[in-house]
Amino acid sequence: VQALGVKSVAITLLHSYREPVHEQTLAAALTELGLWVSLSSEVLPIPREFERASATVLDAAAATCTVPIEKALLAALPAGSRVRAVQSDGVARSGTRPLRTLFGSQAATLLAAQRVAALHEQRHCLFLGVGAHQSFVAHNEHCPDSELKHRAQLGGLPLGVPSLISEACAVGDLTPFTVDTRGQLRLGQHQLHDLEGQPTACGRDAALLLGRFVSDELLAAGLAVDLEHSRQRLQALGDKLTPPCAADGVAVELLPRLQASLEVLLRRVSIESGHDPSQYVLVCAGGAARLFAEPLAQALGIQSILLPPVPGLLAAYGALCAPVVR
Repeated sequence: VQALGVKSVAITLLHSYREPVHEQTLAAALTELGLWVSLSSEVLPIPREFERASATVLDAAAATCTVPIEKALLAALPAGSRVRAVQSDGVARSGTRPLRTLFGSQAATLLAAQRVAALHEQRHCLFLGVGAHQSFVAHNEHCPDSELKHRAQLGGLPLGVPSLISEACAVGDLTPFTVDTRGQLRLGQHQLHDLEGQPTACGRDAALLLGRFVSDELLAAGLAVDLEHSRQRLQALGDKLTPPCAADGVAVELLPRLQASLEVLLRRVSIESGHDPSQYVLVCAGGAARLFAEPLAQALGIQSILLPPVPGLLAAYGALCAPVVR
């Protein structure tokens, strides 16, 4: 295990939901190596092996990000302080498992978007959240006081814990596009460091080049803006296409491909769930939602769009509004 350089370990034994002692024995040995260890008997003690194993793997993976952040926050705060995180079910709690916070940011965003909708007296809403790397959709029945969803997935793996977010995808305005071996555009599911050496561009590059993002707005949000760099990235991608394409042409292609992924999610929570989207208001959240709101509304026959003044700050607002569970 040390030779592999791993940071966390997920342990799932067949009948540990009934008798966890063997998992605990393995954990004791691994903990001595300074590793985070997730036990299925603690993460999700249920008989179904696949769901239990999936949840445990997700918990271990999430721990590599959330645990160091929490430790850094606690080190910077006065002694005795506690850090509360918003869980996927929309409540704030201290000492929660990493698994339960995987959709915490999206849940906080949804809580804030619901408040915005309520202020505008909108009761029939479809919520669309688009961030840098992830997006989610929800129907207004998916509220804190309604039945929580247990079918949320991440990377094809079921979370197995309550979540306000039932449909999400790893697509955002910074999701990289690459060119496959046939010379065609491909929407990647990779981090940029995994694509080192390959030409890549993202939806934000396309939006900047097409004038869909206003540079002043991005600068005000603390985001770097380099229009020429975006053009170069798009052109490098276009040069690899078959046939080659100019930067403007590549930009025109990227945003509709992202939109198609979001439309699939919206259709799942509306048409495929028996709801007529034309009877709902589309409430937008996340810094990139406004890039796709109008074309998605047209595609689904939605008549009204509700766009908050600063949609990128809704997650922070929702975290402040989340009910605290001690």
